[in-house]
Amino acid sequence: MRKKLSATLVISLFILLTTLSAAPANGVGQGEWITNYTIRDLRTQAILEQRDFQTSPNTATPQLLGGAELDITITVRVPITVPDSSLTLTTNMQHSTVEDRYWELAPGYPLTNYNPNSATVTFSQNEGTLVISCFGMIPQGMTETTVGGTVMHNNATSVLIALNGPSGELLDQIKVDVIDAKISEYRSKLAQRESELQALRDQGVSEAYLALYANIVSQSRYVADQGFTDNAIGLLDSLTVAEAPPATVGASMADTLFLPSVIGLAVAAVLVAFLFVRARGKASYVSSVVEDQIRDLEGLTVRAAKVDRNLASGLETIEDRLKRAVGE
Repeated sequence: MRKKLSATLVISLFILLTTLSAAPANGVGQGEWITNYTIRDLRTQAILEQRDFQTSPNTATPQLLGGAELDITITVRVPITVPDSSLTLTTNMQHSTVEDRYWELAPGYPLTNYNPNSATVTFSQNEGTLVISCFGMIPQGMTETTVGGTVMHNNATSVLIALNGPSGELLDQIKVDVIDAKISEYRSKLAQRESELQALRDQGVSEAYLALYANIVSQSRYVADQGFTDNAIGLLDSLTVAEAPPATVGASMADTLFLPSVIGLAVAAVLVAFLFVRARGKASYVSSVVEDQIRDLEGLTVRAAKVDRNLASGLETIEDRLKRAVGE
């Protein structure tokens, strides 16, 4: 009886340990399996991202450029030994043009049938710490799609390395937010314009001017989210002026003249519609609507010139940039 009870307890304990070892980690990179990693530029060895989830948990997704060649060193903590159980590391990166292999194993953890030039490494689940480096390139073109002859730019998620259990279940992974040069350029300009907007607020610049500025920044975000990154950059470039309007205290004649700049807001809104319709081959109608709005903005610029030259110059610059954005 005691032998049967002991055997039952041993079997139950084994099943429990096997289940726990195969259970996926809660979330990605929480330190249950992949406890830390370092991502370096493979050519320069500059550190692009470094995380240690045991000392500083961080669930934010890193951002990297498509086409980047990487050297990723990871530490995998295997908590228990499970007989006849195997774990698998897989990379979704393309083969590096710099290194002649995918993996480089650090001493200390035994691997059998290890092939450093295979995208997949399978190893027995033995208690211990596996340190291994992976070389590869993030595929290019992940962020680009073409619609109606227009190239769209949208960030994409890529799993660089995945750790799977004996039944193929996902235990942990390293994933990144892939962007391209255009998206990076837009985000850089967006940060710059947001900083400039705050500086204008601090200077007490005309509220009407701030409203126009903030609206165009907002419209650029929407346009960029839809993939029209070039046009979003054009909208932000339209805010580049030699001098900002003067600071005002209370209502002024310049404010009164600038209030009709809601026309400018309409231009930005209509421009968004123009982008979508253009992708569907119906640009002529919307283009004529935008041109009408630009003519209204021209009239506003003439009136503003009688009161404030700097204000008129800023409006004229925005007007010219918008004309170029719609191909005038």
